Amino acid sequence: MKILTLRHRRTLSLTAAVLSAIITSVSLFGCGSGGADTLIDERDGKKYKTAVIGGKRWMAENLNYQPQSGNFWCYKNDPSYCNKYGRLYDWETARSVCPSGWHLPSRQAWKDLATAAVGKRDSLKLPGISYNVPIGTSFFWRDAGVKLKARRGWEEERNGTDDYGFSALSGGYRDYNNGDFEKFNNIGEAGYWWTAAEKTDDEAYRVDTWIWDGNYSSKSDGLSVRCVKDEDPHTVTVSSIGGGAKGGGRFEPGDTVVITAGTAPGLQFRSWTSVSDNVYFDDTANSITAFTMPANDVTVTANFDTIAVESDTFTDIRDGKTYKTITIGGKTWMAQNLNYLPDTGKSWCYNDSASYCDKYGRLYDWKTALKACPSGWSLPSRWEWGILAKTAGGVGQYGKDGTAGKKLKAKSDENGKASKLWNGKTGKRWSGTDDYGFSALPGGIRYDGDGNFNHAGSMGFWWTASGNYHDVYYRSMQSDGDDMYEYYFYDNFGLSVRCLRDEMLIDDMDDDEDE
Repeated sequence: MKILTLRHRRTLSLTAAVLSAIITSVSLFGCGSGGADTLIDERDGKKYKTAVIGGKRWMAENLNYQPQSGNFWCYKNDPSYCNKYGRLYDWETARSVCPSGWHLPSRQAWKDLATAAVGKRDSLKLPGISYNVPIGTSFFWRDAGVKLKARRGWEEERNGTDDYGFSALSGGYRDYNNGDFEKFNNIGEAGYWWTAAEKTDDEAYRVDTWIWDGNYSSKSDGLSVRCVKDEDPHTVTVSSIGGGAKGGGRFEPGDTVVITAGTAPGLQFRSWTSVSDNVYFDDTANSITAFTMPANDVTVTANFDTIAVESDTFTDIRDGKTYKTITIGGKTWMAQNLNYLPDTGKSWCYNDSASYCDKYGRLYDWKTALKACPSGWSLPSRWEWGILAKTAGGVGQYGKDGTAGKKLKAKSDENGKASKLWNGKTGKRWSGTDDYGFSALPGGIRYDGDGNFNHAGSMGFWWTASGNYHDVYYRSMQSDGDDMYEYYFYDNFGLSVRCLRDEMLIDDMDDDEDE
């Protein structure tokens, strides 16, 4: 995701009162060998002003250290910008670039800073600003940016009041652009700083000029760094047999710790547990969850169960066709795309060729798909697809990220030969591992409107039972991807159908989290 370029067209009004009870003195104690409010970085001798705000000592200047390794830049590769605004770092470099005794701030540390500056945060539309802050995902601390910004150095009357000596500067950012070209933006207009928290394998959380929490950037982008002084960190150890487990490390009390269980072949994540009685997980049943760091070392354990997989067959009495089935995690799915021609409704063979129906199953519009499954079977809901995805290594509430696609895609044809059913770029075959016998096939899609067909052999699309005529959720897998994507179409597209045995159905949940 690219960095948002946010521009004020009006100046935020200042509140008259300052919550001085929350703020400690800016120069209460020394730091290193630099005197009352100065840090000297022993690595290169550079001096940095510091400020104590909300009980934490912060660097009051952007870091300008050139490490021996990693990725870092001066704005527009001009050293004069480094001297004025500090250096820009990618996230991996930023994690370890602070001097000894200091560290990259957590999301919680940035929240504490903003709360100390203004005491209140908003999650609603702000008057005079043309954009919204998503409720429940991001928060805006009204006036925090104004109070923390430097009194000079910002363009177009964007200077702040710098009430606490934090002296935030508008160092801009370097846009990774997927490596296509180097682009620097927003110097003098906006500042962007890394947090220590990652969002995905490719993204990490940041804060920006107006002190938002919830925004994030590609880990390859170049952002500024402010370091905060170590207090009394404790260790989190993640105990998991899953590959890709992460979240351990050193954290200070009050930090938000995000942990990931990872995945393991043949196993399904069950729950998180901890022997510490002061660890309160946001969701013990989610393989990715969080908790607030207590004032002690913590070990958290990811618990897994063996996935029971059983195979069978089912004969559709309407036309005599027989389908393979699998029972995975206690739920029985058809292991082939449905190929039933109903008496009413809209359905197609890809390119109007019966050979494609024989190979990939039939394509249905959504209204027909809702009624196409045989008696005792139904179109799975968004929630049921999510359970299957998470069982197969999907990440998040609906399992749309991760490796579910790779583990569910077919790897061999009906004769046991290497699959030629999934076609990758330049003709390369990108079959899955089909760990559970689900044998997902790339039946392609029929578009609404022009009625064109596309993507057979490279992508598969399946309806869910969740949605309405213009926002119907579907699942998809592609030849050169490992995930099981989720989005929505209008109901008159033509997609494949997999049926789920009725006795295993779970009521759909109207919950849009993690979209």
